[in-house]
Amino acid sequence: MAWRSQFLQDLEEAKRRFPITDVEYDGEATLLFVYSPPGHSFPLTIFLPESNYPRGEWTIMGDIGIDSVATGSIIEVISVFEKKFHKPAAASALRREDSVLSSQGEDDDMEERGGSEGFAVLQEELAVVRREFIEASHPLVDAVERAESAIVRLAIPLDFLTKFTAEAWRCQLRDPAVLEISLGSYYMLAVQPPPVTTAQIPYRDLAALDAPKHQYALAWAVRDRCAAFVRAHWPPRRIGLDEVMSFQHIPGSQRVAQAQAQPAASRARAVRTRDGRGIHARLLRDIVCVDEEGKVSFFAACLLFAERYFLECTSHCLICSRPLGFEGLRPAVCDNQLCVFQHLELGLAADLASSIEHEPLIVDMVISLCCAAATNSKRLDPFPTGICDTAEQIRLVLNAVPSIDQLARAVAQHANIKDFMQQTIASGMGDKAYNLLRWLIGSNRSHLLPIPEHLQFAKMRTPHQFILLSSPPEKERRFAEEREHHGSFLAFHGSSGENWHSILRRGLKNYSNTQFQSHGAAYGAGIYLAPNSNTAFSYVQARAGWQHSKFKGNLNCVALCEVINADPERYRAKPHHVIPEENHVATRVFFIYATQDRPSISAESLRDQLNRIMDYVNS
Repeated sequence: MAWRSQFLQDLEEAKRRFPITDVEYDGEATLLFVYSPPGHSFPLTIFLPESNYPRGEWTIMGDIGIDSVATGSIIEVISVFEKKFHKPAAASALRREDSVLSSQGEDDDMEERGGSEGFAVLQEELAVVRREFIEASHPLVDAVERAESAIVRLAIPLDFLTKFTAEAWRCQLRDPAVLEISLGSYYMLAVQPPPVTTAQIPYRDLAALDAPKHQYALAWAVRDRCAAFVRAHWPPRRIGLDEVMSFQHIPGSQRVAQAQAQPAASRARAVRTRDGRGIHARLLRDIVCVDEEGKVSFFAACLLFAERYFLECTSHCLICSRPLGFEGLRPAVCDNQLCVFQHLELGLAADLASSIEHEPLIVDMVISLCCAAATNSKRLDPFPTGICDTAEQIRLVLNAVPSIDQLARAVAQHANIKDFMQQTIASGMGDKAYNLLRWLIGSNRSHLLPIPEHLQFAKMRTPHQFILLSSPPEKERRFAEEREHHGSFLAFHGSSGENWHSILRRGLKNYSNTQFQSHGAAYGAGIYLAPNSNTAFSYVQARAGWQHSKFKGNLNCVALCEVINADPERYRAKPHHVIPEENHVATRVFFIYATQDRPSISAESLRDQLNRIMDYVNS
């Protein structure tokens, strides 16, 4: 489009004219960059006026009091922002020297501890952090000095992620997630809390000024939560471990510390194994050294809070931070329409073009399962509020979407996928289809991966076999600890095709005696599973999927699950396993059948093959 071409030209000129770095443009309506005048670093998010550029209104969001609307080209917008930054009032707010310490008669101390001496004091603080994590297997802290200021880098190891989880979170498993805290000329003595950014940086480059950076899916939320933690605990002080583990922030103007989480001492400890990776890796909270009062240094507290957020992030909305009610593997947002909108507009949702290119069969599956759910509006949970109005409209829109092969060819030819859908989908439904597909991929809480042919279960007689994991690292850690204590058994769960849209987003739920119950509760309340696949298939009702799907015909779906044998007598098949405790059931493998060729297989007979697959997942 003409406006986008003009905007990209103006953006290149802005890069040459202004101190902006880490520029990211999603190709549509969201621009992120860091405004970096000497000694400062301020992340900004700008929403473009799209087709009205450069005449429309812009929304600018940042951490320094800017939350306004402007007009003009991107060059004019940044000029306005720069003038505001350099106004005396703004300079006073951002770089003022009248600190609390000054009011206590310590002005001279601030002067003495600025400049090179301030950097030396900062290095002493970082040395304290290194001693607090003396058992760490990787470097965790470093600082980069630049013109009477510094960037402190705090590295959160991602060893607790499996290869599978890292793929779901779009992380580089070998590199840590790094918090960058940009300190001004007074370093630790400044009154204004410093800005926080995050990216993945190799361990070897923590001290490099121009370190290579990789963005990851959780970067926006990690920056937002950690910036709130820094603001709440600035000026720096030693912080109690319980305070770190109980801090909870609400985005927006009401950012508060609330004792909502469990104290650190009561939280699960790591199970140690020889490889030290995946769900059995040691965490920073397991090795930190606290003082006699149970406190740690400010930067150590930042590291611990960031690690805690990684462990808990998938149980809370990425935008509003409220509990989601289900700990899924993929980060997601709640059903609030504003959160869904911001998730899409901020560019936090899964990249549709990338998903089509790298996971075409998974995209096909989530579309097909949504179509199946739309045959029964009661089962369409969650519902894409704000995108479509009815289940019938959803089926109409999805069946107008071109096949996965056509979408993949468009991506391979470097076409803008949104423009392609606008041009190929009739009746003006292109935008609605584009947003619906983004929502379907982004709202999927589970992570699916086609099982390589050499690892497939030949006995199950379907080529459509997928690893299906729904639990985040912390929940898998708890599951592993209970399995160590109680043991586990395998069982199948069969459910109608219309239910799997919800299961991928809510997990397997105990819906007995609720409106979502499908087959009664004759054997008691709980999640119903079967020791044999044939029994599970008796609960499956085929449903029509997406008309362009590679899964031809109606959808018949079953899952192989692992169950904690916490109560052997109660959990014994009579003739079904009825598990009232949802946390005792974990999905492992998902099978789709487009024909009636349904095998009769004992779940336990698949144990050895499942172990090989889980070794592949955790490698």
